[in-house]
This record gives sequence, structure tokens and C-alpha cells, in this order.
Amino acid sequence: KLKYDVFGNNDVILHEIQIRKKKDTPYDILTDVNLNDILWHGLSDIFSSYNFKTIGVGVHNAKYRNKYPELISNSEYNIALRIIMENFVHFLDAHNAKGTVYLESVNPTEDQRLVELYYNIINDGTLFINKAAFQRRLSTINFQIKSENNIGLQIADFIPNPFNRKYSGCKDKTPSLLDLIESKLYDGGGDLKGRFGFKIIE
Repeated sequence: KLKYDVFGNNDVILHEIQIRKKKDTPYDILTDVNLNDILWHGLSDIFSSYNFKTIGVGVHNAKYRNKYPELISNSEYNIALRIIMENFVHFLDAHNAKGTVYLESVNPTEDQRLVELYYNIINDGTLFINKAAFQRRLSTINFQIKSENNIGLQIADFIPNPFNRKYSGCKDKTPSLLDLIESKLYDGGGDLKGRFGFKIIE
């Protein structure tokens, strides 16, 4: 409905960066202040009204590599995926639920690498959660591409950049969704958003 209200159709793929630039078609329509306001108020309503939780990880590459040289370190993606999956399983277990992992497709080679990493985690478990819990709580891994117009993937696209700007010491863009996104962080049932919601590795 929000897409129809702003763009007149729901075929438009929402990308935070392009929306903020307002340059390329169809995002150039957002130079109309009224339409731009409708979009951002609508996004704010989505983040404030719907009952969902956010789990994320930020890796400070330079600090991490300084402490763990390349010859002994895991890739940043490896670390991030393990922590996200670990906290996702914690969330699922707390709600006696099963879940599916969706990733944005990059290319066949990278997608296959992530499938292998996913199943390594499923088969080995992590430092805090054993493999039996992963196998009990997670079902499958799926890849989505932007052109499939998956609304969940598009909503998720608005989450990383505000965190990146905050933890890089930059002021967030206006209008900002940061406060609303932070309100959705999973706290592990114990006010621990820095561990279970958005964890910083440096």
C-alpha cells in the first residue's frame, strides 16, 4: 500500500541508498516533498507498528585485523553469520519456534560459499549454542534476489546503514529510523541488546 501511495505501483524495489539520493528513476519522484514525507512516515509506521525483532552484527575491520592477523583470523562474514544465527536460535528457542534463514543472493559462487558456511554452523554449533539446538530450531536456508520484490528483504535494507553510521561516529541521515530500529533490537529476554540485538566486534 505504501508503494502505491508513493509510486503508484508496487513494482518499485525499495533501496535505502537510492531513496535518499532521489536521483535515478523511479526514486527521483521523491524530490516531491509531499511524496517523500508519505514514504518516510509510512516506513516509520511499519517499524513502530509491527511486532518483529532485529538481530545484527557490526565488525570494525581495522581493529579486528589488528588483533587477529589474516593468517589466523576468520572472515568478517563468517563471524557475523555465526553470531546472527546463534542469536536467532536463542530467539527461536525462547519462543519455542522454528525459523528459516534468508540471505540476499550475491552470485552463484558466493551463495554456495554461504551455504557451506551455514551447514558448518548447523553441524558444529557455536561457542554458546550446541548443534542440536541449531538443528532443532532452524529449517532451511534460502536466497532472495532484489528483483523478486521480497518485501522482507526491502524492509531489512533500511536497517544496516543507520547502525553503520552510528558506530562509525557519523550523524544519521534525516529523516532517521534509527530510534525505531533500535527499539526492535532483540534483548535476549534480559535487557542485553548489546549482546543479542546488535553486537559490535572490534
